[in-house]
Amino acid sequence: MKRIFPIVAVALCVALGMFALVGCSSGSSGSSGSNGGSPAFNYDGTIEKTTIVDNDILTVTADELTYENNQATLALTITNKTAGELQVAASTLAYPANFINGYMVPDGWFDKDVAAGATETAEASFSLDELRMYGIKGINDIGLGIYATDSNYDTVYQDVSTIKTSLGDSYSDSSFKDAINDSSIQSALNATITNSNADLGALTYNGLQFNTVVLAKNSDGENALMFEVENTTDVPMIMQCHHLKVNDQLAYEYAVESVYLEPGKKRVATVDLSYYLEEAELSDLNDSITNVTFTYSLIDEKYNTLAGDTEASLTF
Repeated sequence: MKRIFPIVAVALCVALGMFALVGCSSGSSGSSGSNGGSPAFNYDGTIEKTTIVDNDILTVTADELTYENNQATLALTITNKTAGELQVAASTLAYPANFINGYMVPDGWFDKDVAAGATETAEASFSLDELRMYGIKGINDIGLGIYATDSNYDTVYQDVSTIKTSLGDSYSDSSFKDAINDSSIQSALNATITNSNADLGALTYNGLQFNTVVLAKNSDGENALMFEVENTTDVPMIMQCHHLKVNDQLAYEYAVESVYLEPGKKRVATVDLSYYLEEAELSDLNDSITNVTFTYSLIDEKYNTLAGDTEASLTF
């Protein structure tokens, strides 16, 4: 079986990539929708050249924010101030800390080797199609989780830098819940959406809050669980999900999702239910999913336990 819902980014970009979006060339401005009816996006969010990291180890400047081919691209300049080579990266498995307008995003990856005393350029690109699904209508700010290691693979720098755009601090966004229930998004995803009827407020656990939970079913009858969680604490946390059950039957015992959240930020996670059901020889459950449960724990960025296992029970 093909993986229809491996992660939100792939599912959305494949689906929305079929539509020709209007006004997405470099230097375009104003709000624009798409021929396929996708929600409008404001391309007026630009930046002034700004130094975002400056210490004894490295200097990083954000030079320009442009829009082209349904992507927002942040141009960067990186200077290595040390006597040895540095590897400078963002949006890695080790530190997936990028965000836009309060939503953690999987995009914005770069990985650059910078020789001692040298300067290199890099680009961090973000899918506008994915941002639309989060309800984001224009980029007000970008958080870039920058991670640098030396030639011995020791971490010498790790922090998030925030770049403000010309759109200011007042978001005009809606929300993931509003966007995923928008008919144009559902049409682009070729999916029907069922909202969970569970009491999400009762699921709040150690500062982790569930905001939205939906079941997405595509035209092939394959299902994905999509949920938005928010870190309401002042420390980073990682949500580790395992022991997945569908209609009270065990579909997978081990890890199904790991969700990194900066303080005060949201993230949309996706679990490909049909994949796990097929692996467990339970594909017949795809026809009528009424409940999904999984166990999760919370750890910090150094893998210390913040909160032990608890269960999320989600009904539809």
